[in-house]
Amino acid sequence: MSSKFGFSSRYENLAKELIRHILGLTDEDDENFTASMDFVMSNLLYHHYLDVNSHTVQRSLEGVSFKMTVHGHQKKAEQLQTLIKKFLSLPVIEEK
Repeated sequence: MSSKFGFSSRYENLAKELIRHILGLTDEDDENFTASMDFVMSNLLYHHYLDVNSHTVQRSLEGVSFKMTVHGHQKKAEQLQTLIKKFLSLPVIEEK
C-alpha cells in the first residue's frame, strides 16, 4: 500500500519511527505529528541533494597529499593515497 506521497508503507513506518524518536511525538492524530510527517515525506520525495563532483574531490585529496609531502610527511601521504584507492575499490562505490 502506498501513501499520498507514493511511498510504500515501509517508508511511512520508518518516518513515523523517526518522528517518535527525535521529536517524542506519539499521537499520530496530533497536528504536530501530521505536519512533521508531511515534512519528512516531502523531503524524501523532493530532495535536492547535489551529486558529488568526483573530480573536485580527487583534486582536493591530491592537494592534501601534496601538502603532506611538502611538509615532510611522505609516509602519511602514501597512506592517504592507499586508503583512497582502497575506498574507491569498494563494491558500494559505483561510477556513473
